[in-house]
Amino acid sequence: MRACRQRKSERKNERPALIPEEGKDTIPWMEAVVLGTADGLARPGRNHAGILLWDKNQSLLLDCGAPVEQWLVGEAMDVGVPSRIWLSHMHSDHVAHFPILVQTLWLRHRKTPLEVSAPAGAVAGLKKLLEHCLLLPEILPFPIHWTGIVPGRKDCWGEWELTAFGTTHLCSGEARFGKYFPTICFCCCGVLVEWPSGSCVYSADLGCASDLRPVVSEPVRILFCELAHVEPADLFRELLGRPVEEVWLIHYPDQWVGQEENLQKIASEAGFTGKVRLAREGMRISL
Repeated sequence: MRACRQRKSERKNERPALIPEEGKDTIPWMEAVVLGTADGLARPGRNHAGILLWDKNQSLLLDCGAPVEQWLVGEAMDVGVPSRIWLSHMHSDHVAHFPILVQTLWLRHRKTPLEVSAPAGAVAGLKKLLEHCLLLPEILPFPIHWTGIVPGRKDCWGEWELTAFGTTHLCSGEARFGKYFPTICFCCCGVLVEWPSGSCVYSADLGCASDLRPVVSEPVRILFCELAHVEPADLFRELLGRPVEEVWLIHYPDQWVGQEENLQKIASEAGFTGKVRLAREGMRISL
């Protein structure tokens, strides 16, 4: 982390502050805002995937399936939020609101660059998506800086470090359809986010619980983990003995709504001793 901070120190002042100077002491060093917790099926009162991480200087939107643009306007957030978007994979419940968000930032007169990270094989398709939505580079008043996500690569970003890890979520789809659709990206990537005082993991979508192994061998303050494609018992058995303080469950089907106590019991029976929480829309979690 020290080397990362040294390399980025000159750029830090270029980033717009997210809140006025006089209010900076009123928020925690890092906060997560839960924007969506539903699985892939549309459900009344629940949104698709989306978590916003932010501190005093920058913000990272993890997936864009939730109507984040409505939340930003409703909360009167600075137009510089989000500083960066992480699109884990191309399923629509994770990217559907991406062009709507870009349009909203345009109409709100954003000027600062927007950084977008997506699997390397998906970047060209996402650019085309914006073009087909008539969100052309020549129209937008701000540039979009694209980064292709590569599993295992560490990205120093301000005082944060982002380390991508691949999951097997789309491997079966690639085996079945990849040869017929060679230009389609079947990559899915979660991310380990580290900052000077802690870390968290965003699971993205998993193929199996063991996909988490590369990022839970070292201490993790909070794991935001999906529950649409893994069974709770399998997840907690995988986390047995891992240095994970808290698990916040996201992207879960309706059967788990209101079942936090039951999920904690399943975790305890599997031997996992960390806290288990069920995320809900609108929650603000101090990291």
